Amino acid sequence: MINLDDALLGELKNLLETAGTNGGAMSASVYDTAQALRLAPPKDGGRDVVAWLLAQQQPDGGWNDPELPLFRDGPTLAAIMALQGRSDVPRAREAVKEGEAFLRHDKGAWNEPWPKARPAGVEISLPALLDEARSLGLDVPSLEAYPAFGERGPRMRAMLPLLQKTLPAVAYFTWDSWGRDPARELIHPEAGIAINPANVARWLSMTAAEPDLAAPRDAAHSFLARASAVTDERMTGVYPTSWPMPLFEIAFCLYALLITDLLDHPALRDVVQRQLDKLAAAMKPEGLGCSPWFDVDGDDTAAAIAVLRAAGRPVDAAPLRGFQSRDHFCTWLHKVQPSASVTGRAVHALRLLGEDTRPMQGYLVRTQNEAGVWDGDPWNVSWAYVTYHAITALEPLGPTPALEGAIRALLDRQHPDGGYGLGPTSNPFETLWGTLALLACRSAGLLHDELSRALGRAQAWMLDQDRAHRRDMPLRWIAKDLYAPRRIDRAFELATLLTLRKAL
Repeated sequence: MINLDDALLGELKNLLETAGTNGGAMSASVYDTAQALRLAPPKDGGRDVVAWLLAQQQPDGGWNDPELPLFRDGPTLAAIMALQGRSDVPRAREAVKEGEAFLRHDKGAWNEPWPKARPAGVEISLPALLDEARSLGLDVPSLEAYPAFGERGPRMRAMLPLLQKTLPAVAYFTWDSWGRDPARELIHPEAGIAINPANVARWLSMTAAEPDLAAPRDAAHSFLARASAVTDERMTGVYPTSWPMPLFEIAFCLYALLITDLLDHPALRDVVQRQLDKLAAAMKPEGLGCSPWFDVDGDDTAAAIAVLRAAGRPVDAAPLRGFQSRDHFCTWLHKVQPSASVTGRAVHALRLLGEDTRPMQGYLVRTQNEAGVWDGDPWNVSWAYVTYHAITALEPLGPTPALEGAIRALLDRQHPDGGYGLGPTSNPFETLWGTLALLACRSAGLLHDELSRALGRAQAWMLDQDRAHRRDMPLRWIAKDLYAPRRIDRAFELATLLTLRKAL
């Protein structure tokens, strides 16, 4: 009988073999599916997609995770617009009414100052969705119900011409909210429009009466069909929010091995070397992007440099320095979108290169919140994810008030069952990253008895969940909609489980 370690290692090796294939494995998106259902419905009318969309509605009438209120209004608006007028589905009318009521309720989350962790491009997309829904006769609030927005939408629109020159893919990622000219050249056969299905659906709706665009329309339909095939649902007409992202998948799966000391494991050596070859070939002088057809970013660049350096491949800090803004790192070139997780990963990469990281460590100390954790990141809603990256960046400093505060937070936030979660229920994502944070504390020599017991409880929770095959990873990564990069999440989970098994 095969033992558990061999089974975990075998699954991890198979996962690494497939990393990057078919553009990456992604979760389904309510927002993009709803937009496509409304703007470019399947030939059969999309009745099955309607049923899927209805099944995603929450008891309070909105869509998406109630624990994450900032990520619900856009998908809910898209969903009720897609369901409006679907007289062929009896439940649709009721769902629209419930969605309208949800949207009219107090927008407490949007009464606060402008949030750092928010849907990508929400400054443009939400005002456009509200206007469009109201023009269709839906009973939804105006933008005045969202005080945090202020004049952000108009300011962002004013920046679009500059972004189109400097970060074109980033600018076009929200094209379904602002695009007016459905030019032929917008459709890329591999990337659609800025790797986003909703954009492609909008383009198709705008070109329905254009016979001279038959070829790009065929390419657009082909893109949507391939995008639909990579989601968990495997249902025509259900789409991810960002795809394809093969380089993101390769870089982060390898990074999972790096931070768990598995990058040079003999059983994985052959597949790791093949994936390192792909990563090295994809690296540009200015960095790496999530996709060959998207702008380079600091996160993928830092992960790639770290794993290439750790594997002994020739690489230097020059591509990463382009994302530096004084004492921190940003997601995009031109100092756009500061990020604690990107800064933490950049510190890791620079430390492997022997570079001075003290200024960035100082930045992370200053951005720790009063609760002792790091949150508000533009690319992941999980405090456990961001806190892990900050801890691993600060870990070489040894015992410091910042690390002691993080340790206290890890102890205070652990649930009685040993897991972690955003709400009262433990889930695999927060527990995975909380466990990695505890392991990083152990690496720093900070594992006192109380912390050691916390690590044992987290270890037991993860192993029990995996033995029971309970692997429902929640959506924690941020794009237009929340999403889960399935292979990446599972790679981190498997690598962590193997590390925990070694400690038994």
